[in-house]
Amino acid sequence: MKCLVTFILLLSGFNSWAGGEGVFDRGNGGDVVICNSEEGPRYQLLDMYELKQRGFSLWSYATMETSASELLNQVLNRLSRRHPQFVRELRYELFLFTSEVKFISGRLPNVQDEGHYVLEEGCYLEQLAVQWTEKSSFGRRYDISLDLWDKLDAKNQAALILHELVYRLVIKKSKHPGVKTSVEFRTYVALFFSEEYEWAESEIDLPPTIWPIPR
Repeated sequence: MKCLVTFILLLSGFNSWAGGEGVFDRGNGGDVVICNSEEGPRYQLLDMYELKQRGFSLWSYATMETSASELLNQVLNRLSRRHPQFVRELRYELFLFTSEVKFISGRLPNVQDEGHYVLEEGCYLEQLAVQWTEKSSFGRRYDISLDLWDKLDAKNQAALILHELVYRLVIKKSKHPGVKTSVEFRTYVALFFSEEYEWAESEIDLPPTIWPIPR
């Protein structure tokens, strides 16, 4: 299960969202890009697949042998240098995430919130995660495909969790929760996992308590 139990336990030890039409009646989601190759299929979170398309290069730390939880923690540490309140709220959502997530077998419903994206020939999307508007009677808010999760490496697992956390923060704080696609948000997730964030950090003026929708 690719250290699934360890990952969840580590997440819970930290101390310290993209919508369809209307009012998110189908929930929000994260997608995996599956590309066929001679070596076999490759799996990447859409945000990370688009990283190079957006002109970014992968953060060197993300290439090291590390766990998803440690990598996510380091990404949040990067963000906290300039946006400590934003990261405090993300860490709180991370704490809630550990008790609100369920890894399930089988395919998840397609929430169709991707907006514009470009895939290479031989690549296609699958729904990797769904974040529901309301929690279930059992306290569940996030469904993640276990089959697809197990195909991801640590950096893509960490990026998925960050993807879900920032969207959750948007839902809670936005006065206009009518965002119909995840295009702009995927750009930021990719940026936070890139080398370019090191020099772009001073140019990014994130509001301290809400997700930075570009204006």
